[in-house]
Amino acid sequence: MQQVDDGRVRELVLDRPQLRNALDLETTERLIGELDLAARDDGTAVVLLRGEGVGFCAGSDVKEMAQADLATRVRIAARKAVLMQRLARLERPVLRSWTRPPPPQGSPVSVEIIWPAEARAGSTGTLRVMLRQDRTSEELSELDVRIPLPPGVTLGAPTKGVLQLQGVLALRENVGQHGALVEVPVRFGLAGKVMVPEAIARFTRSTIAPATAPARTLTIRR
Repeated sequence: MQQVDDGRVRELVLDRPQLRNALDLETTERLIGELDLAARDDGTAVVLLRGEGVGFCAGSDVKEMAQADLATRVRIAARKAVLMQRLARLERPVLRSWTRPPPPQGSPVSVEIIWPAEARAGSTGTLRVMLRQDRTSEELSELDVRIPLPPGVTLGAPTKGVLQLQGVLALRENVGQHGALVEVPVRFGLAGKVMVPEAIARFTRSTIAPATAPARTLTIRR
């Protein structure tokens, strides 16, 4: 990981492009340390978290987890939780930046993510996922949806067809001409204002352009 200061902007660069900047324990510890320094530095106004290469961060380094013993796996999980807390509670804006291909055009799929109007720390709310597809066939089409979760937000209860994988909700739904509504319980663990990354929906086993739901800010109240 690299760290660069430019005036009042502290830039932290994830520098493992060959692994899509997957977070190993060493990088996690460095990020925690740099965020702690930024929190104590009155000269830092903004933290810019950037990933080298074409992706921002692929999540945890699953190869490291697979090769670690049980005690190390527990430590890795605990330190990742600490990192998420540091990001959520930092009293300076944290911006993400990465290089990515241009957005696809003309997707026959649409997805809308509706977060609870009143999100409160320690409570569970309902996340609504609205899906549509423009295929003319009357048969149902299976869609894959990926919804990255902001820090401190988790799947609230076991839900048929929905899994939480490395901080991302993954679901599959059969969608007809009239669309589909999927309701997912989510639990809010930390209070504060967080950035919800964009979600992606696509036809299963298809190269047709996916659809995205834009990123947005979510306020979680105490």
